[in-house]
Amino acid sequence: TYFLLASVSLAVGIMVQIFGDSDNIFSDNAFQFGMAFQAIFFSLGLGYRINLLQQEKLGAQEKALEVLEQKVQERTFEVVKQKEIVEDKQKEIIDSITYAKRLQEAILPPVELIKEHLPESFVLYLPKDIVAGDFYWFYSSSDLKSELLIIAACDCTGHGVPGAFMSLLGI
Repeated sequence: TYFLLASVSLAVGIMVQIFGDSDNIFSDNAFQFGMAFQAIFFSLGLGYRINLLQQEKLGAQEKALEVLEQKVQERTFEVVKQKEIVEDKQKEIIDSITYAKRLQEAILPPVELIKEHLPESFVLYLPKDIVAGDFYWFYSSSDLKSELLIIAACDCTGHGVPGAFMSLLGI
């Protein structure tokens, strides 16, 4: 509508200039007035159009942000769900390995047995992981003539679960 008014004002200015009374100041300058009104209406129309485009752009950005926020919430929910699954699996694995540690410690000779034969001895057993490939072994045998003591400190290849399997084979 602004652009239509601009064109009409110029056309009216031209018509008044051509067909108007030449003694009248308005008639003599009607073309300039028409051009001035045309510029004003074009400026108003352009401002209205720019404002309309900015509003459309803001609306599109808000809609895009809503979609993005929804996707972020969905992905966050998925990540939290996967994190819970991983934590549950990790707990199961650690519980299983901790139980394997109890089994591994059960097959190691008791430190008290070693101290019974060698009272000034000590055992330093510090596995790197929950279960280990390192182990110690003790054997004692006594007959009437002598006492036989065998102590072994062993380091199997690997640490953790693979090393623990190797230590079981070693024992």
